[in-house]
Amino acid sequence: MIERDPELETLQTAVRAGRGVVVIEAAAGLGKTALLEQGAALAGADGWTVRRAAPSPLEQRLPFGVVRALLEAPAREYPELMDGAACAAGELLRDGVSPHGDSSLLTIAHSTLWFCSALASEAPLALVVDDAQWADRMSLGVLAYLARRIEDLPLALFVGTRTSSDLLSLLGGVRTATVLHPRPLSARGAAELIRRVAPETPGPVCRDLQRATGGVPWLITELALTAPGEISEPARARVRRRLAELAARERAVIEALAVVGEDASPHVLAEVAGVSVGEVPLARDLLVDAGLLATDCDHFVHGVIATAIAAELTCGERERLHRAAARALIGAGADPRTVAGHLLEVSPSANPEITAWLVAAAEDSRGEEASTYLRRALDEGAPTDDRAALLAALGIASFDAALPDAHDWLRAAADEGVRTVDVVSRLAGLGEALDDSAAALDAYVEDTPEHARRVAALVARRDDAGASRGAAARGDGAHGDGAHGDGAHGDGAHAHG
Repeated sequence: MIERDPELETLQTAVRAGRGVVVIEAAAGLGKTALLEQGAALAGADGWTVRRAAPSPLEQRLPFGVVRALLEAPAREYPELMDGAACAAGELLRDGVSPHGDSSLLTIAHSTLWFCSALASEAPLALVVDDAQWADRMSLGVLAYLARRIEDLPLALFVGTRTSSDLLSLLGGVRTATVLHPRPLSARGAAELIRRVAPETPGPVCRDLQRATGGVPWLITELALTAPGEISEPARARVRRRLAELAARERAVIEALAVVGEDASPHVLAEVAGVSVGEVPLARDLLVDAGLLATDCDHFVHGVIATAIAAELTCGERERLHRAAARALIGAGADPRTVAGHLLEVSPSANPEITAWLVAAAEDSRGEEASTYLRRALDEGAPTDDRAALLAALGIASFDAALPDAHDWLRAAADEGVRTVDVVSRLAGLGEALDDSAAALDAYVEDTPEHARRVAALVARRDDAGASRGAAARGDGAHGDGAHGDGAHGDGAHAHG
């Protein structure tokens, strides 16, 4: 309950007064549930009867579902209280029978008022509703009816909600009601929270975590307890619950955003999510309410949420979204490297178009990145692919990146008939002359100065390593033939020099 003194005082005031309406409205993750639990604990400690309800999205279409969750148990425990004016409420709460017609809401609301009055005759009654944004409209109508008559009853309504609605506004608009808006933690509050779980955390780190999370308490705790790039199971479970609450459209949009990235255009995002472009802004607004997107609607509250969402995808779902992202980006004219980043995440399908995009991405890259794209292109195995040319390009890129498997790719390219200057000279630099050593040497000597520099550096490193191994074996610092490899390589290296 860091930086929540005003909220706690409001809840305590309602308990001391024996009645009141407190609505806690804030984005997800700011501690509404914890505050409601504190309110319930304060009431319980003072001898109140406390009844709780926490509706889910699945219950929005169940008429009077929240009312039943709050009062069914006491209705069965005290059937003698369900006579007279409380009879209609009794039929609903005990038998699940509600009146029909335009007056049904008013009938149940008035009857529930009488039941609550009877129930509170022995001890004050606290009705606590969390996640009221998921409550059915009929129940909200009953709660609003009770709130307007709160001064006549020893009754308190403690309601937590992410977003407001017309009926929730009726609750907050009651003269005796107080609407609370818990704020994100300040830098000082974040530091206090962090040092409860990680006492040695330096002040600058605390400030960085507060800025990175926007002051959301659960995210602050998560990042304070886990290494960068990791996410705990409790955090994954929290995100999993948020995803379960989403409608199909919002879930499709947030999963697409986790895969395609925050910089994706609305058209690309819509195509990957399988929704219309016009639906994206509304979905983003609802994702802000769910505490998954920041208030700018464009970015995740923190990257750890995107990581958790991606981790919740099955392998099939993840691959489907990456394929859809690649198609959408191709259609939007994205550069090859952006497209290839998604193609790396899908299984080979012998598609020549995929090979072409991966090769194009390699041509726009260098070193290890180019090698990664080419290795994936080789795995694609499309019938029209020039395997020998791919092997040669992969070997050259791997050599230039000083990757240990460069020799194998170059040798495979040579075995398939690719004996260009680029391939032959690099193999010579690695100490392997092909069948025609003179041709290999010519190609080696005639290569470009930049390539010659790379080969010489690689040869020098290998020679130094060989000399060290030889000295260690003999126990002295002398250099033997082993320092230079076989004769063909030694001659080639010196001739090149």
